[in-house]
Amino acid sequence: MVSSSGGQGQSRDTEWKERGIRSALSINLRICAEKLAWRPYFHFDLHAGCGWNHRFDVVGSPLAFLEAADESGHPNPVAYFVEIDAARAAELAARPELARPDCFVHAGDNGAFCRGIPDLIRHHGDRPEMAMGSILIDPNGPTAGPYDIIAEVLRQCPKLDVIYNFPGTGTKRLPDGHRRKIVITDIPELFRKRFWLIRQQIGAFQWSLLIGRNFRCNDYPSLGFHHWDSARGQGVVEKLATVAAAKNKNQGQLF
Repeated sequence: MVSSSGGQGQSRDTEWKERGIRSALSINLRICAEKLAWRPYFHFDLHAGCGWNHRFDVVGSPLAFLEAADESGHPNPVAYFVEIDAARAAELAARPELARPDCFVHAGDNGAFCRGIPDLIRHHGDRPEMAMGSILIDPNGPTAGPYDIIAEVLRQCPKLDVIYNFPGTGTKRLPDGHRRKIVITDIPELFRKRFWLIRQQIGAFQWSLLIGRNFRCNDYPSLGFHHWDSARGQGVVEKLATVAAAKNKNQGQLF
């Protein structure tokens, strides 16, 4: 049995996550390419990294987006990749895959960047309230995202979809009353999306990929995505919301 606590188990989980992110992006891009190809598709990756996971030799989310955009045939993708670490941002910007128009790397804090998203959309000739696209949130842990700022951006840009890699175990470990604790059932209201797809959680850290929209589309069970309000989806929600009674034998922490 492969452990998910390190080595090959983490590699497997990382590959599963990146495949899921790429699948989520492909779904969104195909929908827009088929129905709204005349509008730009805006993509904002708030935890971009360097473009490649060197530890596990897995493609990162920026390159996954560019691959999905090319395959979708969308004629006008506009991508912003945000990375707070200057060295990783420079490595990402130097990748040849990013040498294309309307593809930008921003080195800095993603919260400060988010505040400027409506103006960036205007800069590209679109209106924030009409802009189509996605915001990708893939934090290292449950407090690493500028959630309140993202929520305000989505108030101004209601047609942007949310793709969120939710940290199930990390969230459960936060004490009740923690000011940045966002539990799974808070997400639909926080991000102002009526319809959600949810993916089966994976690994000891129970990461689960969510796609939030304001219109209902197909589920994609072959890719692991189910409607939030389906029996399968609610089963995942329940697992992500439940703290098991058993204690961790090494740390005495509840999971």
